[in-house]
Amino acid sequence: MQNKLSYKNIDLFYLGSLFIVASLSVAMTSFLSSSPHFYYLSFFLMVIGILSMLKYTFDDLVSETSSISVSFISIAIFVLLFFAQRSVPFDFSLIESDASYYYWSGIGSVLHGDTNGMFLPMADAISAVGFQIFGIKYLASAEIILYLSALLLLYKILRELSFSATLSLFLIMLFEMIPLDIWISKTTFSEPIWQVLLLLFIYYTVEIMKKGSLDYKILMPFYIVLLLLPMTRGSSVFFYILLAYLSLYILWVSRNFRLAMAMAIGMVLLSVSIHYSMEIRWDYVVGMQYRRIFPHITTIQLSALLYSLTAIFLLSLWYLKRFDIRKKNLAFWVVLLSVSFKAIVALYFSYKKGVSFASLLYVNEYDMLTTTMGMPLAILSIAGLLYIHYKALRGERIYLLLVVFYHAFSVPFVMQNVTIHDKHQMFLYWHRYYFSEYLLVHFVALSISLKFLYEKVYKEMKKTLSSKALASGVILVIFVLSINLHTYTIVTNEGFLSGSHKLFDWIESKTKNSTTTIVYDRKKYYTQRTLHRLMHAGVFAKRIDITGFYAVSTDELKSLSKLNKNPRIYRRLINSNKLLSLSSKDCSIRGDDLIFEDNLTLPLVWRQSSSDLESSPLVSYELHTCLYGLKLSFSSDRKVRFAKHNEIANSLLGVGWHDREGNHPYSESHASLLLPDLFQKDVNYTLELEFKIYGSSSQMGKSINISIDGQSIYNETQQDNFPSVYKINLPKDINKFIKNDKLTIDIDVPNAVSPYGLKGKGDKNTRGIDLYSLKLVSK
Repeated sequence: MQNKLSYKNIDLFYLGSLFIVASLSVAMTSFLSSSPHFYYLSFFLMVIGILSMLKYTFDDLVSETSSISVSFISIAIFVLLFFAQRSVPFDFSLIESDASYYYWSGIGSVLHGDTNGMFLPMADAISAVGFQIFGIKYLASAEIILYLSALLLLYKILRELSFSATLSLFLIMLFEMIPLDIWISKTTFSEPIWQVLLLLFIYYTVEIMKKGSLDYKILMPFYIVLLLLPMTRGSSVFFYILLAYLSLYILWVSRNFRLAMAMAIGMVLLSVSIHYSMEIRWDYVVGMQYRRIFPHITTIQLSALLYSLTAIFLLSLWYLKRFDIRKKNLAFWVVLLSVSFKAIVALYFSYKKGVSFASLLYVNEYDMLTTTMGMPLAILSIAGLLYIHYKALRGERIYLLLVVFYHAFSVPFVMQNVTIHDKHQMFLYWHRYYFSEYLLVHFVALSISLKFLYEKVYKEMKKTLSSKALASGVILVIFVLSINLHTYTIVTNEGFLSGSHKLFDWIESKTKNSTTTIVYDRKKYYTQRTLHRLMHAGVFAKRIDITGFYAVSTDELKSLSKLNKNPRIYRRLINSNKLLSLSSKDCSIRGDDLIFEDNLTLPLVWRQSSSDLESSPLVSYELHTCLYGLKLSFSSDRKVRFAKHNEIANSLLGVGWHDREGNHPYSESHASLLLPDLFQKDVNYTLELEFKIYGSSSQMGKSINISIDGQSIYNETQQDNFPSVYKINLPKDINKFIKNDKLTIDIDVPNAVSPYGLKGKGDKNTRGIDLYSLKLVSK
């Protein structure tokens, strides 16, 4: 860093980086420990970290321009430009192919302390922060705010490459307007967090290499980043390559064995974290990631391999300390091995996937560059890449690090097997993989080329004040001409389901805390999967208890005249207070138990998912919504299950019942059932009860007596230890037992036992039967 920068400025950026690391750590801890109240602390640390980095940038600009007002306006424009282009977070209406477990798992963590998910949980944790602070409508705001630190970290790296403060800020302003960068920072995928961690890794690495000595103030957050990386992406395994290189580089430059060993110890932390990530997300990490390369590898085998490689490298480093490797041309071998690694990876996957070697070596990368940034910027980026390799061959530390970083991540990029001609090359999906590692290096490479142009124009104009403006103008023109403005418009204005939040707000105001079932018709305009996600995101995540979704055909939706006779739908409705009907046409439903409450017609607009985003059609149609109250009641010949939220079942329970274990209540030694007066004369009734007597077994029979007004209707000793359906005939003159419009049925288990009496531990209260279902059958 330039000598004119004060210690205070450098410390502010370091302090900001610590707050970002702490924010990610707290979010992860909160997620894994199911402690959602700590998400507020994570967000607070995130904001403080970004403000600290912005203050550093402001001071840096003031030190160069000697103008507080110009520096303040520049920072303000940068921040406003960032948020203006990301004001509406994505809700994934464009990505029907991805289940978006990242934010479902985060929502579940806040609502239920449920940390179940498919993908690695770092993104889930930040999504949980977003949901806790901003709610479902602005769920991605946490990722958006966090990603601002990535651009500031990129600013710091450019300053380390001897870029001026004004040019560095100007360049990251341009980068924040690249469509892919806008889109990816608006999502709740793992890419924003992943890039922040990658840049933190590079930042701390540069600081360690600059000092050339042990500094635990830098090493400790560096170690934490290594622990967090495997919690974000499976490709964290490639950091073994980077750590190995850094250890050897330190021995080569300073022969500081203690520092080299400290870097290599990072492999141990990486191994532990990868091992843990495999334990909590085996299906994804092993099943979907590592088994792409090692088809039959197990968690134990993979962990043993990583620990073994770590041990071998540590021992090798111990052996190498006796040699003076400063005499070796390490830079040449590092570049050669890095390029060779990329070539070998391309060759391996070309054979495995049947794709041409040339395509995987450079064509798909070139395609990604041109589709992301356009031809002029792509060419400048390629020129910058060549310059980075040239400087790396001369042994310059940051350029060497960039070369190793760039080639180490060849595997996750190449294995996607995506080119511009591939039908799966959807801008908003596959480009995520390109964005994560490669685009980061391409940004630096592009910066180098743009710096050359800037300085060339500035020098030709004899270094006047107006020459700076002209040089900036030349770069801005190249940038605007290169970027696809149609794509830019899509990602800033059309990449979300416009107006969908109005539906959620309306439903919330109408249903309050009522349990609700959703019925909707299957329409190709808006797929079942997407609508399911839309409703789950907007309704369930707003803490309205949704008991089920039910998709029907358009004709069936209109003709459900007897909802309470349709077992397919009734099993959903039985636990609900409301029914919400959604349709692209007529949403009205006829039903004996339905009471119309309100309706809403909402225009929905979105861009349909397509392999070619630029030509994907803009779709618009009206969503018709009808809300009904449900007045379901107990009736004969209909089974009632004693589920937790079944209000009909709850109304049948008299005295002596306790809360549920699973989906059934349990009784004391004496309990009663209360059936409404629906009995008709000259009709015979049979009561079908599904229950289990607690503690009954083949060795220990349990007696049960079921009676009405003292008259026994069932008196047996049971030796079953599992639920069974028992058919009990009711008296023919059942009407004479009706009192206050209710029939009281008494259930007695004289020799009931408590869990403590049965097992020697647990509850000491006696327990009669576990009740599962009831059905009154008329004959």
